[in-house]
Parts: sequence; structure tokens; C-alpha cells
Amino acid sequence: MEKLYVKNPIYPLISLASGLLVFCVGLLVSKRMSLIYLLIAMTVIYILFGYTKVLLKAIPMFAVIGAIVGAGAALTSQSLMVGLQTLGRILLLAYASVIMVALPPVNLTRNFIALGLPRILTLGMLVTIRFVPILISEIKQISEAMKTRGAKISIFNLSYLYRAFLVPFLMRIISMSDIMAISIETRGFVLSDQSKVVYKQVRLSKRDIAYGLCILGVMTGVVLYG
Repeated sequence: MEKLYVKNPIYPLISLASGLLVFCVGLLVSKRMSLIYLLIAMTVIYILFGYTKVLLKAIPMFAVIGAIVGAGAALTSQSLMVGLQTLGRILLLAYASVIMVALPPVNLTRNFIALGLPRILTLGMLVTIRFVPILISEIKQISEAMKTRGAKISIFNLSYLYRAFLVPFLMRIISMSDIMAISIETRGFVLSDQSKVVYKQVRLSKRDIAYGLCILGVMTGVVLYG
């Protein structure tokens, strides 16, 4: 995921709002030609604001998935238009998520802290962000340990999958949770303390405002004239 982060991401709240706006407006026009215009306009905007790499990595994958699902929808409904609409909705999901995929999650957390959101929310978000890579690493280690012992995990053998993979994985999660809780307590962290320090401020720039205005302009045009 870190390979997809851009050097100059858009302001976190604008990124979050624009992704939701693109998806909602896209669903409104998903049965019209306006959806094609929307996707073309978003492609231009993403390229202008430095999201070309993320776009090139995300769109082909979603296009393949959309083509497969769309073909199935077209066959079951016996309508090519239904298949194309399904493909368009899946591509819409990709376009709506590009802006957030390229945003380092810590920027969003810093933004929320600076805005004074409840500490329980910002702490939960930060822990979740940091915990996901650790869980992925643990899954790889358990899988490698099973392979060295000659065990092959299969979804067709649920009993074996439970004993060989799920039990060790759950035990590691519980152990890491205890360690994380002790670590937070030893650092004197309490939810009632409202004092906060953000090491690196996330500031709103003219570029962020320009991006937001472009998104609003495109969405307004699609809704009114599409």
C-alpha cells in the first residue's frame, strides 16, 4: 500500500469528502451516459493533481473484475446494457477510492487530532492503521511455519484450517493486544487527557482548494447537464 502513496496528497478531509461525493453522484447517473463523462473528467483531474500512478495500478484491476462481473450480469439478464452498467459501477468504485488509497492514513489521523475529534476515535484509527501490516506479517509467518512442517492449509478441510491456522493466529492477536495495551499504559496515555501534540501539521493549501473546486464543478455539471 505504501507504494501507492503520493508525495503531495490532497488535504485528508477534502480527499474523504470528494471520494464519497464521486461515488454518490456516480450512482445517481449510473444508468446514463453521464457516468462515462464523469469517469473521463475524474481521469483528467487525477492526472493533473499527480495521481497518475495510482490510477494506472487501480483501474486495470477493477476493469478486469468489472468485465467478469458485468459479463455474468449480462448473461443472466440477457441484456448488454445491464452488463455495461455493472462494469461502470465497479469502475466508479475504483475512481472513488483512488484518492483515499493514495493518502497516507497517518495524515488523516493527524487531521482529526488537529480538529479536536474525540481521542478514542483518533487512537482507534491510529491503532487500526498500524495493526493491519502487523496482522499481514503474522499471517505470512504462520503460513511459512505450516509449510516448513509439511502442512498445507486448505479451505476444504475446515477442521485442519482451524487447528493449523486460525488458533495460532487468534493467539497471536490476543498476545499483541495485551502488549499494545501495556505499552499505552506505561506511556501514561489516558483518554481523559485532552492535550494533544501533532508532530507534523497537515495544512490546507491552494492546491487542495483547487482540487475541491474542480470536483464540485464536475459533480455539478454531471448532475445538472448529464
